[in-house]
Amino acid sequence: MKISNIVLRTALSFSALCVSLVSIAQEDCAGVLNGLAMEDECGDCQSAYVYNFITHSVTFVETESEAALGPNDVLVLPNEPGNPYWNQACSSVPGCTDVTACNFNYLATEDDGTCGLLDDCEECQVPYCYNPVTHEVTYVSVSDCGSVWIGGESLNSPMNPYWNASCADCAGVVNGLAMEDECGDCQSAYVYNFITHSVTFVETESEAALG
Repeated sequence: MKISNIVLRTALSFSALCVSLVSIAQEDCAGVLNGLAMEDECGDCQSAYVYNFITHSVTFVETESEAALGPNDVLVLPNEPGNPYWNQACSSVPGCTDVTACNFNYLATEDDGTCGLLDDCEECQVPYCYNPVTHEVTYVSVSDCGSVWIGGESLNSPMNPYWNASCADCAGVVNGLAMEDECGDCQSAYVYNFITHSVTFVETESEAALG
């Protein structure tokens, strides 16, 4: 009887040990069973995530069952080539890290202040460094700019000549009607009255109140 009890206790202990070992073997570095997280070369535990190609949104997931993929989504594993988070603590890659910016760089690990905005012409306008003496413009990071930094709210300022430059007419009016003639003069559109022969110059079509 004693031998049977010893054998039974030994078997139960061995069974519990096996279950414990199996559970430990299935845990990722975040302690999640069947989890997708992995430890990178920097010793950081990196999670998998779902990346949307259209919105550039990132949704971190613990397991594969959490990854509800849409038509524009892809599951990115921690050690997948091109994953900007993998080994990010080992090296620094400057760039725009704002996923809502028009020049978002998914490889960037350190934001350098160069995130841009879309203007009314759907052109991506990025910050730049302006020298008020030489009028030189250089596209560098904010930390490397030794002159006037044009970024953030300054990008869509009327003082920024690049903002809406591609959709403005020769008079600098967005969606304007002015055109440059063969002599190089910027000619405006106008409303002509056939009775009074009066001329009223207008900048845009919305200003043209026709009688």
